[in-house]
Amino acid sequence: MIKPFNSDTISVIANFAKLRYGEQNRLLGITEEDTGEGNSLSFEGEHSEIMRRLYHFIRHEKPYFLEEIALRDIFRVFIVEPQQSFERIRAQSGAFLISAFHERFERDEILNWNAEFTVYDHYMLTVQDANKRDIMNDLSLLNITRESLSPGLDEAAKAVTQRYYEE
Repeated sequence: MIKPFNSDTISVIANFAKLRYGEQNRLLGITEEDTGEGNSLSFEGEHSEIMRRLYHFIRHEKPYFLEEIALRDIFRVFIVEPQQSFERIRAQSGAFLISAFHERFERDEILNWNAEFTVYDHYMLTVQDANKRDIMNDLSLLNITRESLSPGLDEAAKAVTQRYYEE
């Protein structure tokens, strides 16, 4: 579920998103009756042409890419470890999420496709106004602050200014 930024799986998903919406549907087996689009090629011919375009996009960034795609990966959400080339990304010690079709499916459908992975479950948390200051203080003790998440002179200046006015 965790992939480096330059993995083949991440390239497939990122480049799948470059295909036209109708082409994405055809690769997923959604017919023109489902989408209301016309069909000018046979399914096999159109499928081959769309796959050729997808491989072309992928090979633009990965010339060595083999023509092997696990279709199930298109329906998954992956955690992407970013390239650590920017100070802000290094400071945040974070990751990104990537998915080709997250907006197309309801939450229950995504969970059904990925039932074995608990990472897909999520919770909503509402913080009461009265608790925010205590939470911010606790986060500060863990060095999770504005200036640690967004390093730079601007954020450091804002933090000093904010502390000055709070005293």
